[in-house]
Amino acid sequence: MTSSKSVTVSNDFDIHQVLEHYGWPLPGERTGWVTVKCGAHDDSHQSCRINSDNGYVLCMACGFPKDGKAGDAIDVVRYYEGVGYRDAVRRCEDITGGSAGSGNPKRGRSYSGSRGDARNRKYIPPRLRRDVG
Repeated sequence: MTSSKSVTVSNDFDIHQVLEHYGWPLPGERTGWVTVKCGAHDDSHQSCRINSDNGYVLCMACGFPKDGKAGDAIDVVRYYEGVGYRDAVRRCEDITGGSAGSGNPKRGRSYSGSRGDARNRKYIPPRLRRDVG
């Protein structure tokens, strides 16, 4: 019996679409690190950095979204909506229409494999696994 597992890697979601959904004014530039005003607090200076290439965001002033650690689209949804990981993934799918962002090709894709062919399987931590089908 073969079974297929797939995982949604958080960089699959476009960080810009998610931030714009929550009312962030973003510049047209969407490559590398871009500095913007943070939408999570009353920012008078541009203190938030967005990396469009790998889909991360971090505010140097308030620590948005994870207390001083860079976060991705799922972390942004968790911050604004106070939901768990799985609900945040579903919400990101709703916001982005399930579209993949411009994440790192090695991290920003869904990986799958069948149980019968161990050579082609990649390790997926149990907390990130979800059944497809």
